[in-house]
Amino acid sequence: METDYNFEELEVTGGRFTPLVSLVETGGLGLSAGFTRKYNLTAENTAAVKLLFDKNRNAVGMKFLSLKEEGAIKVKFAERGGAHLNAQPLWVKFDVDYKNFVNKYIPKEINNSQQGKVYVFELMLSNKENS
Repeated sequence: METDYNFEELEVTGGRFTPLVSLVETGGLGLSAGFTRKYNLTAENTAAVKLLFDKNRNAVGMKFLSLKEEGAIKVKFAERGGAHLNAQPLWVKFDVDYKNFVNKYIPKEINNSQQGKVYVFELMLSNKENS
């Protein structure tokens, strides 16, 4: 019977492990601690994000920047992990009724020919029950 295993220990640090982006009622985007941890986004290396929108696919793209650029939105990091940003300008510019899409999303990382590394999620209708 084999008894030699090369185990690696799980170190639990608190916070969410799933890399989620939450679109909230106020139109902001919340980045879970799992998201910021997985993609190594910190206050030290991430100053802002450029938000992108694909109308045909109803998809939001996020390109994180180490330096603030014109048109980029500041990313605010939480002390206990995760971050949030104000996405209102995106919804206004592209005339998106974001309240219909309040949800949690697991974005995918892509390399876009125009933008480079972008994190993308496609908007889905909210699962709100009519009451």
